[in-house]
Amino acid sequence: MAGSPLVEAIVAAPLAPRILTVLTFYAPHWTGLTVFACRIAEGLAATGAEVTVLCSHHDRSTPRREVRHGVRVERIPTAGRVSRTLLMPTFPAALDRLVRDHDVVHLHSPMAEAGLVRRACRRHGVPLVVTHQGDVVMPDGPLNRAVQQAMRRVLVRTFATADRVVTHNEDYAARSWVATAGDRARAITPPVVFDPPADGAADDLRTELGLGSAPVVAFAGRWVEEKGFDTLLRAAPVVLGAHPDARFAFAGERDVSYEDFAVRCQPLVDALGDRFVDLGLVLDPARLAAFYAMADVFVLPSRSDCFAAVQVEALRCGTPLVATDIAGGRSVVATTGAGLLVAPDDPAALAAAIAEVLDDPARFAPAVAAAPQHYRPDLAVAAYRALVDEVAERRAPAPGVDALVGGDLDPAYRRRARWLLARLPTTGRVLDAGTGLGSLLHAAQQLRPDLSIVGVDRSLERVGDARLAGVAAPLAGADVAVLPFPDATFDAVVCSEVLEHLDDPVTALRELRRVLRPGGDLLVTVPHADFPAAWDPLNRALGALGVPPVRRGPLAGAWTDHQRLYRPAELVEQLRDAGLEVEAIEEQAHRCPPFTHLAVYGIARPLAGAGLVPASWQARAGRYRDGHPSARRRSPGVQLLSLAQRAVDGADRANDHVPADATRFIGIAAAARRPAARP
Repeated sequence: MAGSPLVEAIVAAPLAPRILTVLTFYAPHWTGLTVFACRIAEGLAATGAEVTVLCSHHDRSTPRREVRHGVRVERIPTAGRVSRTLLMPTFPAALDRLVRDHDVVHLHSPMAEAGLVRRACRRHGVPLVVTHQGDVVMPDGPLNRAVQQAMRRVLVRTFATADRVVTHNEDYAARSWVATAGDRARAITPPVVFDPPADGAADDLRTELGLGSAPVVAFAGRWVEEKGFDTLLRAAPVVLGAHPDARFAFAGERDVSYEDFAVRCQPLVDALGDRFVDLGLVLDPARLAAFYAMADVFVLPSRSDCFAAVQVEALRCGTPLVATDIAGGRSVVATTGAGLLVAPDDPAALAAAIAEVLDDPARFAPAVAAAPQHYRPDLAVAAYRALVDEVAERRAPAPGVDALVGGDLDPAYRRRARWLLARLPTTGRVLDAGTGLGSLLHAAQQLRPDLSIVGVDRSLERVGDARLAGVAAPLAGADVAVLPFPDATFDAVVCSEVLEHLDDPVTALRELRRVLRPGGDLLVTVPHADFPAAWDPLNRALGALGVPPVRRGPLAGAWTDHQRLYRPAELVEQLRDAGLEVEAIEEQAHRCPPFTHLAVYGIARPLAGAGLVPASWQARAGRYRDGHPSARRRSPGVQLLSLAQRAVDGADRANDHVPADATRFIGIAAAARRPAARP
């Protein structure tokens, strides 16, 4: 096993940025926002980033969890809709769980939950990048206007604290809600991936639709008021005056649940009769390409638009454009010169521009042919990856040791965790041998983010529990006496509270020496044989009477599942027998509150494991703290816990000044080194 590809990958693989993408809808849902988000996520995954998507489970035919083109997707159940917003009751919990395990959060807005995302990022110190894909523009009406204003407040507050706010072009960034982000705003042209149709496909579609050689005016998208399709329908009679045989072909979704705009436009559609051709929502890329290519002009009469991918798709299929001269929506024509711009809500001007293109489509052919060079998807993905790498370096500084372990109710754990964490290297590879539930591993990751840390434990159940607790480092089931790693793999090895459980601790220490590089450090902690009576009164009394200790159950105390307890000389002897040089040894935790072991490990931990401890208590005193200030805020119902913590704090401070003649301690810590290789 020592040289297996899996083990080598775990140990040698560089740390890739972990990106959490958050949005309401994800593939296979189809909108411009969804398509861009999907391409960015998949493009980042292709660069080596680890990408997870958190979205709604709006389509029950899709799996709750899947890996899609290299991207891990987690979908949240929905419970109805309010206007455009899906209700996701479990979204906050899932968001909090995932944010803390990622290096960057990438939010695609507009999203009603943007405020929750902003607060989760601040709570866990994770940078936030927002790609804003358009302001919320609602139809007239008091409720819709209230929704629009509420969304604006949420998004502007999110932009105010985001590390970067991205939109698809400078024009929209300067004239939309994104402008409130100031110098943190960026423009990245989105990745547009679209293949032109096969030879003859456009003619075949014309034949299928009975269009013959008639001029075709195409338009596409969701049939909502902001797209301005009613302006085009009002312009149609004027266009027909100049080109009587013209047809108006539409591809997209007319039945939009949160707007009745299509119903209001129906009289205009009916007035066109067979001049209106409805292809419906076209999801087949080949058919959609044929739709674009069969058109003589593609029209997008939007009232509001950040960037319309359909315009670039039409250009890739050789079709010139007519678009409204609005912020964002005009960017494709302004950049490429492959069409004409008109004022919004002006049917006469729109009709004149359409007729002008139909009269001389060859005029725009050179600009149409050159357009794809402006929208290269590889450049877009590279720009996003550079942005992610930039903000990942700005992640909130790692919390201090006290922030990570200072809330624990076991003063002995506090002492050994501080001692171990202070001696870890700042970079390199570290093994946590016998990681248990991974609490020390979790703290090490928070404190030393540049370390490559691996945890092993012989209990697969404990490895699974560590993963469920949120430990993000690689974990594996392995016996510390038979490790699946090559010689000299690690710069440091931690073996905390393990040796006392083993039949042959010296054999295990020799194996730990083997995987250490020459000159590498082994950090060991074990329980002290001469523990104070307050720590475990029952076993202290039994020992004084010469009675064997209790080793099982809630009253087992210091002897819980242990083969032995240690005195300093015994630990030093075992380390030297294993071929290690002992550099430091320390007895720890002379004082503690009465019955500490019983209270913490006999009562509190089992209750927490059974789910009977409030989440607020876990956040305040648990061993998987993230170390950020919110984890230490007071909240209703934690006064009793606060009293207990103050008692432990007092005992812990007393351990800073241990009497010279003290003989009772809870633990022993030792630092040993593998001798350096001889020249």
